Amino acid sequence: MTPGEKTRVRNFVKACRLFGWIPYAVDDGEELQRGKNRDDMRDSEIIDACDSVYESHILFKNHETGKRSRAWIINGNAPDGSEVVADCGVSLEEPFNRIFGN
Repeated sequence: MTPGEKTRVRNFVKACRLFGWIPYAVDDGEELQRGKNRDDMRDSEIIDACDSVYESHILFKNHETGKRSRAWIINGNAPDGSEVVADCGVSLEEPFNRIFGN
């Protein structure tokens, strides 16, 4: 991941947290990677997991509603990170594009 992609993912996760969505795992296509605190991954753990593969999904849970969603992360499309969050609408129960008004 480029520095721009890392910054964009950190900012995206921060925005998700503000809306009550907690990142609990990263699906790298083979397994779920989790942080030390299994219910809430640290930003550095998310970046490391997303950086280990070309594409991944950050899995989120809203602890108030119990709903789940995910964001599709694809590295390498734009060095500034403007395209790293490829689709906020890949949803399990609640699409991020509706939450953020996209």
